[in-house]
Amino acid sequence: MGSSCSSTTKAHDSAHSSSARSSSAVRKVATKAEFDKILKEAGNKLVAVDFTATWCPPCRHISPVFDKMASENLDVLFLKVDVDENAETSEACKINCMPTFQFYRKENKIDQFEGADQAKLKAKVKTLNIKPVPTPTLAPPGFSIASLGDKFITAEGKTVGKEALENKVLGIYFSAHWCPPCRGFTPQLVETYKALQKAANGKQFEIVFVSSDRDDQAFKNYHKSMPWLALPFSDRQRKAELCKMFNISGIPSLIMLDTDGSMITDKARGRVGGDPAGKEFPWR
Repeated sequence: MGSSCSSTTKAHDSAHSSSARSSSAVRKVATKAEFDKILKEAGNKLVAVDFTATWCPPCRHISPVFDKMASENLDVLFLKVDVDENAETSEACKINCMPTFQFYRKENKIDQFEGADQAKLKAKVKTLNIKPVPTPTLAPPGFSIASLGDKFITAEGKTVGKEALENKVLGIYFSAHWCPPCRGFTPQLVETYKALQKAANGKQFEIVFVSSDRDDQAFKNYHKSMPWLALPFSDRQRKAELCKMFNISGIPSLIMLDTDGSMITDKARGRVGGDPAGKEFPWR
């Protein structure tokens, strides 16, 4: 049987018309909307998709192998799409024969092959699941944790010292209430922050809000919606220096800093949007 591939136009085998059984580690995808949602939520995780059909002999041959791999590679998402039951997804993915295996990361297809080739399937998962070692990003010249100052304001209006930031992964959040995208993103960030305060993958996490509001009252009103710290609104010079250091040209902007002050990413806004539960925190 090897790596043979059955055409999508092949007549159904009535003897095998019942749904194929899958491992509990494999998720059967019923709709295109569900498929898109899974890919979006997977983020940087590898997603392996088996486009299959119950009447296809090569599909039935490779299915137990795919199921076993799912139970052995728990850091990979394994999906099955029945091309008859979920034609919309198979058509959108341009499937011409079964089985076809496609591989995704960050919602983008990164590889695919056709046929029930066990060796190739195992090799693809092994190769594509190797995660690159992140290269630390240095913070801008002249920046250190001390650049943030030694006084911060809580949402309740209390003043705390720099010890509130010690040994923590930091997010510097540039935002303002007058900015519609900011008002849209802040509630998302609040939910992610709360989730990370409960679990944070073993790391402590804090955010410092750097306000671009037009006056102190607007700043105070907006800060009340945030559970994290803020740079005092009166320290406009420090705010300007931070914007210049991090080359802030638009808001909202979220910068992630490691415990040593090195910059993890200056694109954390997008990372939070794609990983609201914070599973990949701190988004290296």
